[in-house]
Amino acid sequence: MSIGIIGTGAMGSTIARSFITSHYQGQIFVYNRTLEKARALQAAFPDRIVLCPDNLCVARSSEIIFLAVKADDAGDILRTLTPYMHADQILLYTISAMPIAEVESIVPCKAVKLIPSITHFSKAGALPIVFGTRITDADRVNISDRLCAIGIPHPIAEKSIRIYADLTSCSPAFLADWLQQFTLAAQEKGVDRKTAEFLLGQMVYGVGKLLIEENLSLEDIIRRVAVPGGVTTAGLDAIHQSAQGMLQKALDATEARQNHIAQYGHA
Repeated sequence: MSIGIIGTGAMGSTIARSFITSHYQGQIFVYNRTLEKARALQAAFPDRIVLCPDNLCVARSSEIIFLAVKADDAGDILRTLTPYMHADQILLYTISAMPIAEVESIVPCKAVKLIPSITHFSKAGALPIVFGTRITDADRVNISDRLCAIGIPHPIAEKSIRIYADLTSCSPAFLADWLQQFTLAAQEKGVDRKTAEFLLGQMVYGVGKLLIEENLSLEDIIRRVAVPGGVTTAGLDAIHQSAQGMLQKALDATEARQNHIAQYGHA
């Protein structure tokens, strides 16, 4: 099935690059309002990227369409595309605050919402997806198989999308911020920044392998490292005292912001 992408910013470009470097052998039709971004992507893959002059070209040329634009622009773009779309096409869009029922009320095709993450740059990480009411069982298999080029598809209920987005899409920034603070603290103890980042990066990679490949739980890891009365336990106690309720506040803040965007846009 032919693939099209509207919006070639960070996520749209990641989707294109992931498909090109995976099993997908076809061309990808792309359009971006700022043409320089689309041209840069085409220059990297001149034989695989077809630069379209407008959104309509993408809609006419593609059976699977990825819409990776700002929430404020999505509605107008979809209404413009509607006359050029048909029931057998599949639209995958990345705007978490836009209900799938709203999208289905605009377009005649099948719709899927997905919550991408920066982890997909490395073709890793879970990819929460919400299937629309027009999606068949065969569509589910086909879409999931194709999304494996980006990450690991994980179907969810739309009502739970905020917490899943926090766990997969926001959490890399949350974790990176904590690691950055750890790096700054290590610098105060005499470790240079690059060394601290390297060591912490290797630690995160190792912990990920323990969770995924060795099937350890987070509690397993804590129990094996934090010996009662030991130095790790002392450090954990200090962290718990200063960060109590911190993550709950972060989740409350992301939910409040999404509600604001859904009601008022990005303003």
